[in-house]
Amino acid sequence: MRLLFGLLGLTLLLFLLVFGIFIGAAMLLFAAARRLLASRRPVSVAKQDGDVIDAEYHVVSKNPATLTAK
Repeated sequence: MRLLFGLLGLTLLLFLLVFGIFIGAAMLLFAAARRLLASRRPVSVAKQDGDVIDAEYHVVSKNPATLTAK
């Protein structure tokens, strides 16, 4: 019985190892293919307006909060 559980555990470990390697290789191949296909497309430049955006800002000081225990 102990031998059967040991073999079952080894079989499960081998299956998960092979499955993980297969999924990892598929992810790497997908990323490589996506990069190769993306490099074929012409690079589009975003349209930029010459306008200036004006804004106001406030500087917030970072004073540490103190806790007093009574």
